[in-house]
Amino acid sequence: MRTKIIRGVIRRKINMWLATIEDKELSKEMAGKIIVTGGSIASMLLDERVRDFDVYFTDALIAEKVAKYYVSLFAQNPPPRFGGGEKVQIGVRKGENRVKVLVKSAGVASEAGDEGYQYFESQPPVAAADYVDKTMGNEELEAAIHESEDVGLPDAENEHLKELAEDIGKDIADKRKKKYRPIFLTTNAITLSDDIQLCIRFCGSPEEIHKNFDFVHCINYYTHNNGELVLKKEALESLLTKDLRYVGSLYPICSLIRTRKFMKRGWSCNAGQFIKMIYQVNDLDLHSVAVLEDQLTGVDAAYFAQLIALLKEDIKTRKVEIDQTYIMELIDRLF
Repeated sequence: MRTKIIRGVIRRKINMWLATIEDKELSKEMAGKIIVTGGSIASMLLDERVRDFDVYFTDALIAEKVAKYYVSLFAQNPPPRFGGGEKVQIGVRKGENRVKVLVKSAGVASEAGDEGYQYFESQPPVAAADYVDKTMGNEELEAAIHESEDVGLPDAENEHLKELAEDIGKDIADKRKKKYRPIFLTTNAITLSDDIQLCIRFCGSPEEIHKNFDFVHCINYYTHNNGELVLKKEALESLLTKDLRYVGSLYPICSLIRTRKFMKRGWSCNAGQFIKMIYQVNDLDLHSVAVLEDQLTGVDAAYFAQLIALLKEDIKTRKVEIDQTYIMELIDRLF
């Protein structure tokens, strides 16, 4: 795509999303503090489908307000109980340098409840919208209509099934009217329907946010306050050659795991880039559950939530010590 088109696509997407926020003062305040960066711009430059638009904020205060707004919306229609039977408890905490969504016990929360939790073990959060729309009763609706029209049931039962089909159809329509609703929450991000992901882990200027990025091709950005699209030379070179260039990250484990995704899509990554990631991993204290949890949040979140939950439980009840043998055995048992 041409830069003019990309800029227009992002501006329209953000304006459509902001229009759905019922708190108009918040919407107005947000408008001047939004940065869109990451994979969406790269995808458009490559003429590929955009999986989601990653939205960042210029300061933590507005990120906290946005997080609280969507956590409140999510709480109005809470998900079913997760596998352990405990009702999901969700809150927002703002620290000195970050904002976190806290999901008690589960570590993630999905509009689709326990079924959605199982689904997200093997799917990225950006696939959430498609999945949730498919689980809002379409199959029940089709079955009810099929039975009432084709099977020839008595009139009374026919009428009952038609009412059921009508109720389910209204529910589906009602859900689909609610554009940009929160459907998946993790510590670092809130995924909305309609391809928006709110990244609350990092705030600040584009340069400050990009200090935490891993691959150089993701550092192009759009600022909504002035409608400016900034394309970086080094990012364009990486995109042109589809050559992954690692520039360092606070989350090198996530980067190692993300590399698989790019290589499946035809990107190359030389051995030197892996050495960079490994050197940064070497500086982490992965015997600390807190460090490991922080490192695994943001990639296959629900998938690794089980690992963290079991580690915490074993440390608490069995007083185990985390070492290589224990971790390997646990991973093999889980995955």
